[in-house]
Amino acid sequence: MCLYINHRKNKGLFIHRPTVAAKPIIVYKFILEQNNFLYSLPRYYCYGRYQPSLSIKEPRLAKYAINSVSIGIHSYVRRIISYPSSSLYYCIIPIGATYYVGIHNDIVSDKLIIFKDLDELIKAYPNSSQLII
Repeated sequence: MCLYINHRKNKGLFIHRPTVAAKPIIVYKFILEQNNFLYSLPRYYCYGRYQPSLSIKEPRLAKYAINSVSIGIHSYVRRIISYPSSSLYYCIIPIGATYYVGIHNDIVSDKLIIFKDLDELIKAYPNSSQLII
């Protein structure tokens, strides 16, 4: 899975730099849960056993080409699609995480906190004004 980046032009050169989250950002991720283990789709990467506010990290973000990112934790900025046999989980890209925004309502970050539902997310972040939606 690759994330394709919007181009930003500066003095005739295309610049593709990640952004550092200044506030927590709400994103969505499709996850398959089997025997209380969470798996990312479509690659079937195991995040381990589910626990409230499960925090996952990717040691680095890697660009595949000048306009795409291939390594990182992929999620969506909007709830626009569905994925067969999976559940939609609410997630937070925490303050200080590095991320790229793609051209298809997708996002890749190096850190992500997974919540089973909106109630769990609200318990962890009761002040919704501190979130970027």
